[in-house]
Amino acid sequence: MRSFLSVLAVLCSVRVHAGAEPAPVPVPVAAAASAPVAETPSSRFALAVNAPLGWAMRSFGASAYVRLDEHWAVRGNLASYQNSAPLGASIADLRGDGGTGYGGTIFDVGIAVVWYPRRMWDGFLFEIGALRRDRDVYVWPEFENKHFTRSTEYAGRALFGWSWLIRERAFIAIAAGLSAGPEAGNETYTPNTPDRMPTTTKRVQRMQSEGEGYIRIGVVFGP
Repeated sequence: MRSFLSVLAVLCSVRVHAGAEPAPVPVPVAAAASAPVAETPSSRFALAVNAPLGWAMRSFGASAYVRLDEHWAVRGNLASYQNSAPLGASIADLRGDGGTGYGGTIFDVGIAVVWYPRRMWDGFLFEIGALRRDRDVYVWPEFENKHFTRSTEYAGRALFGWSWLIRERAFIAIAAGLSAGPEAGNETYTPNTPDRMPTTTKRVQRMQSEGEGYIRIGVVFGP
């Protein structure tokens, strides 16, 4: 009898010990913690114009965009603006180093691919493309010959910038960079003398490199 009670006590002890072990609880696999990724706008097309402040200076620009995928778009651009003094000449005029008149019109036609690393029309952008630039301009230094240029330039262009997408339906884009390419045309010099000396014209063919920049305010639409 004592042996039976001893065995029973051992068995009860084993059962209690087994019951004391915590039952395994299935733990759901948590998704990897990461910052929420903004959804790419579904609209495929966009139209944009330059800032209204430029219109007062007779500067007009318009761009059409076609989205290729989540990060790439093609931008076609038309722009017409007035020939203006470069930064160095403007500073010289402010210092009273002599006045120079600038006039005439420059007309651009361009096409480029635009990369948005974050998402379409929002965040950092990099643009690379080509343009045709037609110049019909003049420069007239004080007490010197008037200098006319009629030329066409074909250039490559690269720009960096930033775009702000507003409520998935509008954006503001700012970019700046450089362009470079060959320019060919004619230059005419009209003497600034009372005796009306004849003008002279010469053929020009040269490389041009210039700073580039734009501001575009646009809307996105389409499926």
